[in-house]
Amino acid sequence: MFGYVVPDKNIIKDEQFALYGAFFCGLCKLLGEKYGQMRRLATNYDITFFAAFAHDQLNQPVEFAEERCVGSPVQKRAVIKPNPLMERIAALNIIFSFYKAEDNVIDGGGAGAAAVKKLLSKSFLKAAAAEPKLDGIVKEGYAALRVLEKANESSIDRVADCFASLLRGCGSEILGECATDSALRMIYNVGKFVYLADALDDITDDAKKKRYNPLLAALGECKGRVKFIQTHKEQLTFVFAVTVNRAIECFNGIEFNQSYSLIQNIIYYGLRKKTDELLGSKRKLKRPRIM
Repeated sequence: MFGYVVPDKNIIKDEQFALYGAFFCGLCKLLGEKYGQMRRLATNYDITFFAAFAHDQLNQPVEFAEERCVGSPVQKRAVIKPNPLMERIAALNIIFSFYKAEDNVIDGGGAGAAAVKKLLSKSFLKAAAAEPKLDGIVKEGYAALRVLEKANESSIDRVADCFASLLRGCGSEILGECATDSALRMIYNVGKFVYLADALDDITDDAKKKRYNPLLAALGECKGRVKFIQTHKEQLTFVFAVTVNRAIECFNGIEFNQSYSLIQNIIYYGLRKKTDELLGSKRKLKRPRIM
């Protein structure tokens, strides 16, 4: 899960792409510094989007540095230096990663899922202690999701609303008084997009392992990824299009301070491109390689 809210590299300006990369690398570096180097593997593209958006809405000044890393040992990369807001978002990254790992264990993910959860456990306790309100929001959101999953809820909107509301709650907590209605509704629809994208991406694995998937519950069995998508192309296209269009509508009602072009690229073009990739995929999408 996660990795669906990214820029469209084909049409983004170099300086905006560099800004996104600086947020990603800054988040990665901060995770390593605060939670241990292995936790950098949990660096999340969708949380990177949230970091850029939160810095814009709070008008948080950013400082840049040029640093090397394991992924780029020779050429230095621009990174956002740590600041209090980035520390909150790094904690949120760890909290999300832990609860996702726990959810995978509950879904029967086996030894691999259990190992990831164990690896994140100590870091999670540290992040949750630093951000108890965010921890509570994510914990309650995943608990509500599990109730609907156990009931084999067939309403896609109802199940997706759980995750979307969870993300909106995190946005409200972090943005505070700067959390406008348009900003929170955009975060909500981005969260809904992530949940739907993850459901479609996992459709074959969930069908084989008889795990709950809202698309299976609503549309019926899956006898292969390509056939499922072809059979339900109209419904799937509609659900994704409505969600993206609502995110765009909300985006248009937001006043921006720093990162208008970057966020516009992601909301206008990145979400649509990812939708096309999902609807045209023959297998589970690979983790995006933005950098």
